[in-house]
Amino acid sequence: MLGGSDLRERGSNRALDEGQGSLTVLKRFLTDESGVTAMEYALIAGFILCAIIGTLTLIGPQLKVPFETMTAGIADANAKK
Repeated sequence: MLGGSDLRERGSNRALDEGQGSLTVLKRFLTDESGVTAMEYALIAGFILCAIIGTLTLIGPQLKVPFETMTAGIADANAKK
């Protein structure tokens, strides 16, 4: 667990402790790009998930008949054994 001094060293609190103004802290925050890549990957995964759900919603009912036909065929094949 991090102590108070560790937290000040890691974040924008360091700028305030050193006497820099809130404008400097804001500039640092706006230019900080750490964590951006993870957020981009999360957005991409979300878009892919939406596309998959949308596609399955549209074609799902059309797949019902072929799967029922296969299920019946497998059941018939098992019954003949």
